[in-house]
Amino acid sequence: MGEITCQKQNGLLSVQFDGNLLDPTVGPSTKPLWRENRVHLHCQATMEEARDLVKIDLLQVESPALGCEAQGTISKWSGSREVQIAGKLAYDAKEMSVALRNALGNGVWITGKDSRPFHLQGSLANSGKPPTAVVGLEAPNHGAPITPMQTHEPEAFATALSAEASFHWTAANFYGFQAGPAELQAYLKDGWLRFHPVETTVNGGRLRVEPAFRLETGAGELQLAPGTIISRVGITPAMCEQALAYIAPVLADVVDVQGQFSLAMDACRIPYGNPAAAQLGGKFVVHNVKVNTSPLIRELSALLGRTTSADLKREAVIPFQMVNGRVYHRDLELVFPELTIRTSGSVGLDGTLAMIAEMPIPQKWLPSSKVGQAMAKQSIRLPIAGTLKKPKVDEATLRRITAQIASETAGELLRQQVDKKIDKLIRPNKE
Repeated sequence: MGEITCQKQNGLLSVQFDGNLLDPTVGPSTKPLWRENRVHLHCQATMEEARDLVKIDLLQVESPALGCEAQGTISKWSGSREVQIAGKLAYDAKEMSVALRNALGNGVWITGKDSRPFHLQGSLANSGKPPTAVVGLEAPNHGAPITPMQTHEPEAFATALSAEASFHWTAANFYGFQAGPAELQAYLKDGWLRFHPVETTVNGGRLRVEPAFRLETGAGELQLAPGTIISRVGITPAMCEQALAYIAPVLADVVDVQGQFSLAMDACRIPYGNPAAAQLGGKFVVHNVKVNTSPLIRELSALLGRTTSADLKREAVIPFQMVNGRVYHRDLELVFPELTIRTSGSVGLDGTLAMIAEMPIPQKWLPSSKVGQAMAKQSIRLPIAGTLKKPKVDEATLRRITAQIASETAGELLRQQVDKKIDKLIRPNKE
């Protein structure tokens, strides 16, 4: 319900509306791009029938996330409804990140409040498609009831409108990446909300992103322009937990990690409300990263018969790609004191592992003979399954490899000795 008053005098029709939009959304009704509980709307307008013109004397919008105070005109009211509006846009970045939760996920929050100029122009004529939703109207006072508003496909309006505005955040978190203050210049055109490149600091390094939101219903998505988005950033456990562990599983569940890395994107397309369908690809560049311990390091260290930390190979470039809800990587090298282990494979968004660890045969598995020295130059490949928090080297493959090593060196006696060592390594993981 809402309160609306009309008065006609000297060929002019004056209209005033005051009411609340209940549960307004943008995007699919099941997982909308934008959702708020209530938006208060106040509008004072004058219509000149002879000129087919509506003059917006005052437009006020108030909500926890966004608000505005503006004036403008709508020409060709009976046809294409060409709008020209300008004014001040007020925003609360923290509330905006809540309203965009379905699009951005739970790992994103932003802070900052301000009021900035904006302008909007284009056609308000609908697409002729049937309504997709009904938005209730409620009067703040006792007013005359009016018919609920029927809304049309958002892209019918988004593709016909253009706009420009600017925003500012004082701090932001993107899946564990703590960003400093930044300025955002946004513009709406052809159904896309695009931003000029955003640059700021992140944990001693630099962040540079150029995001774009496609507003089309059923195909809405977030895109990032290709390029290096993170440069020489200091790594933290929070970054590893929320993002990096899917690219480099050795970083899962870490408590103590030091070093710097960079991240470059070749492609990034994330559908709203369906991160498993995202198409991602890029390169994780390790400048220098040391991990004191993690579940995967503990599992691999057990094969070496010792508990130790590991370094990621310096200045290594690790390609990664996300396909069907799994993040694939290759050429991740873990440098232990006695050998280097290379991993490849995938991590699911559910944390499941499907990996291969390739390494030389550990010296402790071999006899001190010429045959043992020769075999130390050979590599073995061990499947790793389980999860990020509980990785598990495949036991059957491990036994088969050790049996083969024994048969090619000292025979049955060595095989029994190796089996005993393997049992000691495997048994604790079963408890």
